[in-house]
Amino acid sequence: LTLAGSTYTGASAGSVGFELTTSDRRLKERLTKISAPLDTLSKLKGVYYYWTKESREKHNYDSRRHLGFLAQDVANALPEAVDTIKDGQYLGVDYQSIVPLLTEGIKELHNELLLVNKKILLIELENKNLAAKAVKVESKEKEKERKLVAENKKTEKLENIISELLQRVEALE
Repeated sequence: LTLAGSTYTGASAGSVGFELTTSDRRLKERLTKISAPLDTLSKLKGVYYYWTKESREKHNYDSRRHLGFLAQDVANALPEAVDTIKDGQYLGVDYQSIVPLLTEGIKELHNELLLVNKKILLIELENKNLAAKAVKVESKEKEKERKLVAENKKTEKLENIISELLQRVEALE
């Protein structure tokens, strides 16, 4: 392994290479939770880009399309992930330092998803309960309607009987 600051690089059988960053708990202090990771992540703007002609000539950069962030934008949202490079001429992004923010953002989204799913389940349960109540109410309404039809038939029969009786009384007079 080769040491470069707090980063170790090396190679293992069957791999091109790897990089390890010092991360031992015993070497760290003043730990604080990453708060509002999604707010910070929403400020980052991923872009596709090509190196300028000058940078290709001066630094021997390639001419293919790349994907990344602009260090100036990252510095506004996450200054810990930006540092100067090339003797202070330019800004660089420590992409590895963004991984914990992504991890906490994913966990926050996961928790929000669990909450949304819980709300959906509660709404579905409430809908089932309301549907069951609606069936009961509909059944009661149908029973009331059936009774009303029966009462209307009885009323109609009574009206016919009264009408007949009135006709007989008129005939007797």
